[in-house]
Amino acid sequence: MQPFPGNVIPANMLDPAFTALVSNPLYPKSVNSLPNGFGQAINTTAKQFNTDQGDLKIDYDPSERDRFFGRFSKSDQYDPATNSQAILGNTVNEAYILSGGINWTHTFTPNLLNEFRIGENWTRLPHGLTTFNASVGKLAEAIGIADGNPGGLTGLPLLAFGGGAGTNPNAGVLQSLGSAGVTEKFSSTVQQLDDNLIYTHGRHAIKAGYQMNRYKINVFYSGNGGELGILIYGLGPGGNYTGNGSTTSTTGDPGADWALGLPQDVARGTASGLWHQRDWLFAGYVQDDWRVTSDLSLNLGLRYEARTPWTEQNNRQVSVNILTGALQYPGNVPVQGVGSNGFSSGLYKSVYGLPDFQPRIGFAWSPAALNHKTVLRGAFTISSYLEGTGTNLRLTQNPPFTPAQTEAGNVATGPSFSTSDAFTTAAPGNLFQGATMLAWSGTVQPAIAQQWNFSIQHEIANNTTLQVGYVGQHTTHLMVPEWLKQGDLQPDGTITYPYIGGHNLVGINGSTATSPTFGPNGLGNVKNTASNGNMNYNALQAVLQKRYSSGLQTQVSYTFQKCMTNNDGYYGTWGTATQASPAANYWQNLYDPNSDYAQCYWDTKHVLSAYAVYELPFGRGKRFGHDMPAVANAIAGNWSINPIVSLHSGFPLALYASDASGTHSPSPRPNCNGPVHYPKNVGPAGLQFFDPSPFSQPAAGTFGNCPAQGPVIGPGYKEVDISLQKNFLFTETKRLQFRADFLNAFNHPNLGAPNHTVGKGMGLTNTSQDARELQFALKFYF
Repeated sequence: MQPFPGNVIPANMLDPAFTALVSNPLYPKSVNSLPNGFGQAINTTAKQFNTDQGDLKIDYDPSERDRFFGRFSKSDQYDPATNSQAILGNTVNEAYILSGGINWTHTFTPNLLNEFRIGENWTRLPHGLTTFNASVGKLAEAIGIADGNPGGLTGLPLLAFGGGAGTNPNAGVLQSLGSAGVTEKFSSTVQQLDDNLIYTHGRHAIKAGYQMNRYKINVFYSGNGGELGILIYGLGPGGNYTGNGSTTSTTGDPGADWALGLPQDVARGTASGLWHQRDWLFAGYVQDDWRVTSDLSLNLGLRYEARTPWTEQNNRQVSVNILTGALQYPGNVPVQGVGSNGFSSGLYKSVYGLPDFQPRIGFAWSPAALNHKTVLRGAFTISSYLEGTGTNLRLTQNPPFTPAQTEAGNVATGPSFSTSDAFTTAAPGNLFQGATMLAWSGTVQPAIAQQWNFSIQHEIANNTTLQVGYVGQHTTHLMVPEWLKQGDLQPDGTITYPYIGGHNLVGINGSTATSPTFGPNGLGNVKNTASNGNMNYNALQAVLQKRYSSGLQTQVSYTFQKCMTNNDGYYGTWGTATQASPAANYWQNLYDPNSDYAQCYWDTKHVLSAYAVYELPFGRGKRFGHDMPAVANAIAGNWSINPIVSLHSGFPLALYASDASGTHSPSPRPNCNGPVHYPKNVGPAGLQFFDPSPFSQPAAGTFGNCPAQGPVIGPGYKEVDISLQKNFLFTETKRLQFRADFLNAFNHPNLGAPNHTVGKGMGLTNTSQDARELQFALKFYF
């Protein structure tokens, strides 16, 4: 059934903001018409990369027993990107880095010395700063979007279209307009102090020491909604309000939703606010490197490492009790909303104890029976790392300290706002009513990684070795974001809400609840951060290496690997030309995390890389032209060529669909109904990389059965880089080097990940990674 006769929307039903925008001179003009009814406009992005850096090092030996050295480094980077379509805005990414340190080594006796180090690294990263040309002005309000240019900002909020999931809404055929203005001003300081005592005696080299790191981050983050905001039309593969009436329909069109002025979701962050988080790392270790015999060496060590909770220096952060919905404030902050203060400054407890003890065990054995040409090596260790967790999910992003993002939209009950009034209608009546809050579990802890390896290296010639080894890793307590708004789908089709304020009940009068409101503060959702993810990695690695001789050094490496995890982490690889497509940050089903256990998004089965450094045998002192005159040698001598070959198979792709479960799943997947086919047919809109017919929208009241990653494997990668170098020798210590680099020298097209959402354009790719690039450099050595 067509929603309008002939699928043509009557003119009197077109949204005024839509009409005003498409008739505006800034609206992109179509340069052609495709068979599927879509047109194409051209946008050219010009990017610049500007970097200045310098280093300073000072050595000072006041006595035979004492040595000092100090270093200082500075780097400034400024990278603007300008779009030819003014309506898209322009962005600037910057990076400023300062680092310095002092090292003091004191020798007590020939067998005992101490090394003391102190240093600081400071990084400032203004990222995503968005500006619009003067011709754009306050375009949002000019076309009728109320409060579309908050605080006098110019431009147009991001208009994103379905064909993707909520986390990647613009993965469909229609491309976004405007810019959300997602801005981050990130400043990080790491202050480090450590001391190491080294004692050698006989066959033992014993090391012991301690380390203290102080971490400081000062951040402004607009939130994922950006300073200007986002309007999303159609979260699923079609339009949410122009389908056949089913919330799982793929028959609607996001462009039609836009024309009618019916966004599915609206989000906006903040344009002000700075927060300051701090924490400590404390560690101590002891290790004995023991040469048991001339053939056998052992490494035996133990490290203890602990991290304190992240605190905000002014207590400007708040968490949520995920069982009651009550707010938790640190210290004596005046309580706003239903909650209490007096909690620890970090609002969660660090885990101290057995997991913080980290053994270091290794061996190397070169049997005399094999003429010492073969070495067997093995090692086992445990290490820990506290992940960054994403700025947008830090407790500092909660109201009342940071205004809440506004998110709305319910297909089941119909549209509740339009394009024109989305930013005013969707605003909460108070700071917490309907707000999406952030929480951290009470025992967030660093990830614990167990790593082991075993390898055999054999010298097959005087300067050539072959090494084959096995590498494994098992990691627990990886950070995972949890979408607590999601309900628990029961076998009988009813849905319960176990979290936040006693929602252990089936929906009202036994029916399915579709819009739960959490806790005494009426929260709309809670995004919880917990350390309950897992990962396993196993690989066979082989390396053939020829050390430098006769002007040639080369290495070939091959890896056969498999990585499995139930969460791909916070960051992924989102971008227009990347080859990977990580699963959404959140589990499809919060109550069945094992169903997300699948390949890691970076899991390429085969990886082959090779490089060579070859000094051409021409010139004075070389095989050809050994006694070449100086003038001729200046032209023909001292050349080298350095190729690098990189090959790998494709990444497993994440597939997306609409939520058919009725549970508010944030990461719905489709059903996989058969094997994957790769026609790779070229058409007007791009290359049909894989056949979408085996994938379908799940039935109502069910979850999709496709894995979180795969079964589709994306495009592989092939690239050859070549560097050509020429050295002009002046004296033994002074030379000038000319260098020409050819990146992707043969201009091989490496395709980007195809559209991976059920619906229009699924399996289609029309992006690729960088074409051939040439760069030239001059460097003077003295």
